[in-house]
Amino acid sequence: VRSSVGDGLENIHPPVPSDRRLTVSAGQSGTHRLIADIWNRYGGLLGALGEKLNLEPGVAVSVLAIESGGQAFGADGRLLIRFENHVFFNQWGKNNLAKFNQHFAFDPNRRWEGHRFRATPSGTWIDFHGSQSREWEVFQFACTLDDTAAKQSISMGAPQIMGFNFTVIGYASVQDMFNAFSRSDRDQVIGFFD
Repeated sequence: VRSSVGDGLENIHPPVPSDRRLTVSAGQSGTHRLIADIWNRYGGLLGALGEKLNLEPGVAVSVLAIESGGQAFGADGRLLIRFENHVFFNQWGKNNLAKFNQHFAFDPNRRWEGHRFRATPSGTWIDFHGSQSREWEVFQFACTLDDTAAKQSISMGAPQIMGFNFTVIGYASVQDMFNAFSRSDRDQVIGFFD
């Protein structure tokens, strides 16, 4: 059974109550609009979690804004993800080097940069960060090679928690984390606090 900081808060709804909503005027910056949007969508839950943990909810709002722009799901309704080639290398590729090198690349000196992918060994390399449809294409391909390693190699949802951190936030498996985050932005916010 998963223990979570969200235990006991099942009846708290993520949106902030209407009397505590932030409004934005046309002249305010994009940052003000982003903060208001995140607070209005998740402030009810953030407030309750903040009280439970003695943490200012504004801190959580700020981190969600930086990590994902407060978005839990892409325009197509799927979980917002970022596939990390260098993490997939650590999880699977170093033991399957020839196959990995046919499909994935990263800068060996700055491993978090230069991520490229090709679906076939003779195909054209593509850059895929910045496009959710391409992130999903790469991720789904990686899942065919090793589902667990692929899921451990993505950051997920609004808090952009890496899959390899599934035990840190109380999940028995990365698949459990992926399924929960795919179902619910509420689970994502609670996972962030966990």
